[in-house]
Amino acid sequence: MRRCSCFILGYLLTGGIHGTGCLVPSQGEQNQPRPVVEKAMVTQAEPRRHAFTSLPTHDPDMHAARLPQVRQSTRLTASKQPRPRALTRDDVSVYLEEARVSLRALGIRRTASSRPPRGLHDDLRQAYQEHRAQHIHGTFRQVRQWMSLAKFGHEHPSSTSSRGPLVRYDLAVTTSEDHAWLHFIVPAQGLASATSLGNHYAQHHGKRWVALADHLRPGVDFYLFKRTNQPSLSRQWGEKNVIVTLAGLARDYQDRTSTLLGIGDISEVTGGKISDHWTHKRGVDADLYLLRFGDTDETLAPQKKYDEGPVCVWHTLKSGRSIWSTGEHGKKGIEVVPSTGGETLSARRLRVLATLVLQDDTIAYFVHNDPTVLKSFDQRAGERVPGRRFLHAENRAYWPPHRDHVHLRWDEGPLPVGTPPRP
Repeated sequence: MRRCSCFILGYLLTGGIHGTGCLVPSQGEQNQPRPVVEKAMVTQAEPRRHAFTSLPTHDPDMHAARLPQVRQSTRLTASKQPRPRALTRDDVSVYLEEARVSLRALGIRRTASSRPPRGLHDDLRQAYQEHRAQHIHGTFRQVRQWMSLAKFGHEHPSSTSSRGPLVRYDLAVTTSEDHAWLHFIVPAQGLASATSLGNHYAQHHGKRWVALADHLRPGVDFYLFKRTNQPSLSRQWGEKNVIVTLAGLARDYQDRTSTLLGIGDISEVTGGKISDHWTHKRGVDADLYLLRFGDTDETLAPQKKYDEGPVCVWHTLKSGRSIWSTGEHGKKGIEVVPSTGGETLSARRLRVLATLVLQDDTIAYFVHNDPTVLKSFDQRAGERVPGRRFLHAENRAYWPPHRDHVHLRWDEGPLPVGTPPRP
């Protein structure tokens, strides 16, 4: 009995068993080596094209390889692996310091704060309470730039951009009327694995926003495209339901046409005014492009040459006749109707896209110039949901002409009936 009591006392004095599910105080870890944290990769980066293959958002067991290893018993088998130990406060402090170093290496000189701004949602507030989160504060424009650098490693990321140095952290953007915050968070279970990414999002007016690049692989599942100016993955943030629906549309379009759907601007991560647009402020608008790859002749082989780069097609209405071409105003690259009859290639693709969109009643407006294809869809959409519209050259009212791309608008509220909708 006395030996048993001494054994128990000795066990407790040597540390006992740590609890799980919370940060372990660092005092009991003083004799263990500090965690080895990888340096942020600023100059040497993985190819962006494969950065999000299979798009994993977190690997709960990854941090076992980065933190001090748990001593393993020789009796362990392959089917029974030890649990990685809980993060200590020292561990979290090291990760946060690494994040600050990475931000400074990107040229971001703002001092990070551990004091949470007001109005945070529960998960983010809890991260601050557990001392796992910090933020930097700036204007909308600054925070847009900082998020792009932290996530993609580039202010204007393209399909081939690399992974940013903070891609394995959780990253969040919140806003007030005229200011924004970029939060970087150490997940409670440790950083994401080297081949995945943390939870990246924005929170605006109770709505969760996410990035299209976290749900579709650019250059594989869709083609990043913008006819004017430079396309950027940083301009493709939107409400989560919008992004999820758009990802499904892109996959279905590729299945039915054997080509990639071009996707351009959605919104900036902060929301608000975005250059080149009247709209695209609320994460509910998206620009889609019908693209031609390689030769402009309609008799394209099934195996298209994507490396030659795409050309968007234009629609022109002349004397009631629809003209599709690769040049503006139908001046060059005019598509012809096949000798077997029917529609031109781009008209068929527009019909495929309209058919897919019609099936999702959360998409309120489909805007494109071609009335020949869209007239019947406009009537059917209104029968499904009053006020839902497929707008074209003959009924667009206040909407500008969309001759080189399709504009989609999501809207959850009641739609105006009997009056033209406004952008």
